[in-house]
Amino acid sequence: MKSAKKRLFSVKKPDEDFVNRQLTDTAYFSKETKKYLRSVFKDLQAVKGGTTFLLRRYWGLNSVLGRDVKNREDHRHHAVDALVVACTTRSNLQKLSVYHRLNLKKGRDEFLPPWEGFRDDAVSAVNNILVSHKFKLKTTGQLHEDTYYGRLNDANGKPMTDEKGNPLFVVRKNLKNLTPKQAVNIVDQVVRGVVLDRIDEKGGDTSKKKFTIPKNAFTETLYMPDEKTPVKKVRVFVAASNMIQLYEDRKTFVEPGNNHHIAIFEHESGKRDGVVVSLFEVTRRKRHKEPVFDKTAPLKWGNGWKFVMTLSINELMLIYVDEEKIIWNNPCFAEVYSQYLYRVQKMDVSKKITFRHHLTARLKDDNGMEVGRIMKMPNTLIGIKIKINPLGRISKADD
Repeated sequence: MKSAKKRLFSVKKPDEDFVNRQLTDTAYFSKETKKYLRSVFKDLQAVKGGTTFLLRRYWGLNSVLGRDVKNREDHRHHAVDALVVACTTRSNLQKLSVYHRLNLKKGRDEFLPPWEGFRDDAVSAVNNILVSHKFKLKTTGQLHEDTYYGRLNDANGKPMTDEKGNPLFVVRKNLKNLTPKQAVNIVDQVVRGVVLDRIDEKGGDTSKKKFTIPKNAFTETLYMPDEKTPVKKVRVFVAASNMIQLYEDRKTFVEPGNNHHIAIFEHESGKRDGVVVSLFEVTRRKRHKEPVFDKTAPLKWGNGWKFVMTLSINELMLIYVDEEKIIWNNPCFAEVYSQYLYRVQKMDVSKKITFRHHLTARLKDDNGMEVGRIMKMPNTLIGIKIKINPLGRISKADD
């Protein structure tokens, strides 16, 4: 990698030129958008961010989302900005321009709200917002990971498994990039012993359950016991239950890439379970003209299972809510149920589903703490899958 590109990857804070370029691009986009809209609307005015910032503060709207400054962790800050822009008049713009030019004191007394009770109306409107997250059941993306694996067989050529019955696969790893877990899982006992001895020699204590590999462990060439054969790469075994055979005529395996959805089923006893379906599997189903969503429970589970729903990224659920008590046409629906509404952020092969609150715009706050996150397994997931159209109208999703 060239030094210039390498430097870009290590940058922790963008330089001023970069920031200025972004602002220039934003200004250009705004100008072109204004030009396009003028072909439809005769009376059009653009409001600068600085103007929105001042009027939002003068009209007392910053605290609408619980802070004295703009709260970017809440998606509804876009709605607050839109409200300010909609209520900004030419008179406001001219007055701000004059005050700025003459360096006059500006404040709430000089810039009164658009109408009496404006802030209370804004609070009521904002609290009645449910955020509609766009989702696509697309079949494009990374189908599988880049690393190739092979099956690990015993001396008789029989595929091996771990103590839980998961198939074992083998992959080659560079010695310098080895992790402690991989070092312990080296297939060849002799090679494993040589590697662990070197780690101990350099200060790592491999007798401990958790140990670290010193950075200088493999700077010097490592040799086999014959002191002639160098060791540069090692074969490491990995237990996995979700590997995909990439080719029918070759025993090459890969880990699935992105997950497409999870299908939830419920047993007549009340227990729930799920099947995570990868993008690779969905692509295969479409190629063979099979249904993308398989609503039949796996045969190995036995009888008594019924299909409940599927969940894909950005689909919405009301969690911890009793469906029988919901009044769907309640005009204050958002104020009552907003706290229970979550979107699907991701799911993994262990069937763990990560949800984010529908208002959460940032994954972590300024202190690095997770915001609005809950994680559920199918058996602990109690809720109702819903859908919201772009106008904010809510209804139960029909799977």
